[in-house]
Amino acid sequence: MDFTYWADSKPNDLGKEVMKKVSRFNDWCERTGMTSLWARSIRMWHGLDGSGGWANSAAITYGGQKGENVLMRVNHYRSIGQGIYSLVTSTRPSFAPRATNNDPESIAQIPVAANVLDWYLGEGGIEVKAKRSLEMTLPLGWTWHEMSWDPNAGEPYTKDDTGNVVYKGDVRCDSHLPFNVAYDIDARLGDSDWVAVRRTENKWELAALFPEQRDLILSSSGQVDPSDEALQVFDNLTKNAGDSDRISVWHFYHKKTRAMPNGRYAIIVSSRTIFDAPLPY
Repeated sequence: MDFTYWADSKPNDLGKEVMKKVSRFNDWCERTGMTSLWARSIRMWHGLDGSGGWANSAAITYGGQKGENVLMRVNHYRSIGQGIYSLVTSTRPSFAPRATNNDPESIAQIPVAANVLDWYLGEGGIEVKAKRSLEMTLPLGWTWHEMSWDPNAGEPYTKDDTGNVVYKGDVRCDSHLPFNVAYDIDARLGDSDWVAVRRTENKWELAALFPEQRDLILSSSGQVDPSDEALQVFDNLTKNAGDSDRISVWHFYHKKTRAMPNGRYAIIVSSRTIFDAPLPY
């Protein structure tokens, strides 16, 4: 019997193992009714009928055998949510950096740190993404806010030994819907040792970033799993989105634990691992 920890699988097998966990998470969402709840809430948030009827808040429609019924909706649901959103966002976040040491050099860096934080909050787009996360949380109950480091962002810095351009890198901020982040459903929310995050990325950009996996990436389809009802409603995606340039890319993160001392970070496309490395954080 093989007792190898699935997260410590070989790169060729890791993608399939991660997608098994994603499928298990999706099944759990279906069984608990979360998928249908999210889909219903999203429809109502956008003024549509929660059960899929014709009534909506954008136009007056007619129903009945002879069109004798006037169907209309007043979107109180989103109006109340927008009121909560305005109350929460009326005060802009403010950070107060503190030096861990008391020497003059460390204290002198406090204004620099404050300016950097303020720049990333505004010009860096973190505040916009945080507001986006809040807006999505109102109809969905919770969302995920991902902060990561993108080594391929920023300005060109130098070239490596093979002649490839090395960039300075930059902070990346993403907002994710709850069904786009799979985790260990047997652990308490926030205590999972691993997460798998779904992003939609341009396959041509991804192929340029990983030229050795170009054929795999470009042959991947933008098709959405038909069972992801909530995903289709919110992202306005259909079962026939195969001609889209954007594909689903899963980013797998595993904490540094006794079972995985170095952690693990992998990028997965079509159940295949295209990048694998120790957790960089």
